[in-house]
Amino acid sequence: MQTTYFKRAWDDVTGEPGWFKTILLLSLIALIPVVGQMIVYGFLFQWAKEAAWGINKPLPKKIGDWGALLKPGAIVWVIFFVGELVLSLVISAVSAIPIVGTIFSLVGIVVTVLAYMLFAVMAMRCVIYDSFDPALQFNQAWDMVTRELNGLIRVALIMVVFSAIITVIATIFSVAIVGSTMVFTPGMLNAGTTEELLQAFLPMLPVITVGTIVLVLVGTVIGTLGYAVTIRALGFWTAQFEPAKWGPSTMPVPADVGPRR
Repeated sequence: MQTTYFKRAWDDVTGEPGWFKTILLLSLIALIPVVGQMIVYGFLFQWAKEAAWGINKPLPKKIGDWGALLKPGAIVWVIFFVGELVLSLVISAVSAIPIVGTIFSLVGIVVTVLAYMLFAVMAMRCVIYDSFDPALQFNQAWDMVTRELNGLIRVALIMVVFSAIITVIATIFSVAIVGSTMVFTPGMLNAGTTEELLQAFLPMLPVITVGTIVLVLVGTVIGTLGYAVTIRALGFWTAQFEPAKWGPSTMPVPADVGPRR
């Protein structure tokens, strides 16, 4: 029977009253550059770690000790930052090669999604071991990915769907903002001097500012909800590999766990 990662994760995120307040708070924290993102990563991956260990609890209502969340969050942040940097350099280098670059552009999205799935599994292993060492042990993470790629793709598609929703909303907001400023456009077109152009533009500024703030907030909330559901689903996916049976992080993942039994 196919595991419904989305439903299980969605129910855990939204199953308790007050869940939206937690998502909203996480979204506001995520707006803090770097440190805020680390705290959110730490919170969500620690919660996913519980799922990996078979502990089924709904989304915590309290964020908890920010300091305690910084270590796992920093590990996850570094993995994704370095991974994205390396991935972008590889994509740029390959894309510059004639013919090969053209072919790669057709499968680039697939490669990118696979890379992010690998980064996520590496991050999950690091949080489980409470160490950065598993990030340097590529073989173990790759073994998990290849054993249950279909399930991991279903997990990744959750975030893809949320990203698509954000894109649609951003497009609608952008069109609405542009439409609301059209009334000021004739004044800008008829401006003969820089001063007249500035006077025509100033009435548009509040509309653009408020619209941008609302767009950022809405996008951040939906994105945070998407991360919460996706990372929780990643925890359920990891659970089938039974972390309790794992040895030191340098050891291979036991052959008797996971979908290949």
